[in-house]
Amino acid sequence: MTSETFKFKDIEVPLLSLPHLEHPISEQSPPILKDIGERLIIILGQSGAGKTSIVREVERSKKIKSVRYPIRTTRPLREDEVAYLSETGIVEDIPMPEEDLLKLQDIISIRERRKNSGVNYYAICESDLMDAYRRSVAGGDETKILLVSGVLNDAVKLRKNLPLARIVHIKASPSVRRQRVDRATLVDDELRTNIFDALATTTIENNDNLNDAVEAFSDFLSQTYKP
Repeated sequence: MTSETFKFKDIEVPLLSLPHLEHPISEQSPPILKDIGERLIIILGQSGAGKTSIVREVERSKKIKSVRYPIRTTRPLREDEVAYLSETGIVEDIPMPEEDLLKLQDIISIRERRKNSGVNYYAICESDLMDAYRRSVAGGDETKILLVSGVLNDAVKLRKNLPLARIVHIKASPSVRRQRVDRATLVDDELRTNIFDALATTTIENNDNLNDAVEAFSDFLSQTYKP
């Protein structure tokens, strides 16, 4: 199996597809791959679109059974993430030292984000996906695996090997996003928005009414379960 690498400070970090997922699912694929794909929901959206807010409201309501697929990062948890973890016990992100993250052997997708304060890395890993899958199985056939991400490559890598996975694009106008996120670097990436739309199983607008967006997302999750 060939593997891509991400070079950082003379360290070759492997970017692995899932080892047993070198080819898209076929009739000969292990049934577990079909089950993982059917459970996996990838929530895409640019900063300020409201994807985290929507998912948290759905999780709080407990109307839909789900587990989180967490992201590993070198960024410390934000105050709202610490508060949400304390409130719900749901792990959204796993902070870890840079040298430890870059040595992980089961990275599926990784990216860096540069800011004035330095560089942070974000990665999704196979072991965390499999842990989320085990927890979803324990929760029952209808339990979904939710990955909240603004990273196109996360969706592309997972969807390539798990084509049954569904992608939900949470979308908001640039003006609304700027009101929600206090970041000088926030820009309207129209190309990325169009790509998200093209990849998405469904797109949910989240401009004016969070409750409507939460309801639309809940309805979509409900419809994906077929006993």
